[in-house]
Amino acid sequence: MNIRTTGGTGPFSAETLTIDHAAETDRIVSGLRGQLRSMKKRGLVLGLSGGIDSTAIAALAIASRPVDSQTCHGNAIRRQSGLSMRMT
Repeated sequence: MNIRTTGGTGPFSAETLTIDHAAETDRIVSGLRGQLRSMKKRGLVLGLSGGIDSTAIAALAIASRPVDSQTCHGNAIRRQSGLSMRMT
């Protein structure tokens, strides 16, 4: 994780929590792609509750897959909002 530690009044200042969101997203997506490649898998299986954490995980999973393979199955995913995905 890219955490800046300069400034503030010690290792636990508000500045410590400042992250580069784009860089972290790229790092996580690259990690997911690498894992899928190394395990010779074509997709991901997620258990989603419908909360904000599930929404973030779903968005990262979608970003890790090629556009032509972003197909989702299941009723739980239909309740997620703000994600662009094709239902089958």
